[in-house]
Amino acid sequence: HTLAVDDNGVLYAWGCGDSGRTGLSQQPASRTLLSPVLPLCISAGLPVSRVSCGDSHTAAIVGEAGSATAELWTWGRGESYRLGHGSKEDERRPRRVEDLDEKRVVDVSCGSSHTVVVCVEGDVYAWGQNDSGQCG
Repeated sequence: HTLAVDDNGVLYAWGCGDSGRTGLSQQPASRTLLSPVLPLCISAGLPVSRVSCGDSHTAAIVGEAGSATAELWTWGRGESYRLGHGSKEDERRPRRVEDLDEKRVVDVSCGSSHTVVVCVEGDVYAWGQNDSGQCG
């Protein structure tokens, strides 16, 4: 799967929809989107500033990265707690990572089964599968 952000902060998705990784809840799990679907709405009125795709999950910074209003949203396969919601449940639609509400997230990167964020203050947070030390 692939996601991209245009100059206006609109998020587009295409590719394999298994486990909800595209964030398009109406997409059947077995359906592959061969071209971008627009727009993928996350939070009303806020543009997306960063997006990262893992093997079967996705994360996006909604709002201006590093600002006090920026929020991290994740969706897709929940296995290994890679989404940051405190459960292994899949999320077929974008969901805000509430534990980072007080943090000013400036960047995000998804690995195969883990997620890492960097905050303005220099703090780094990682979660998900750590069998090879990928979470640090």
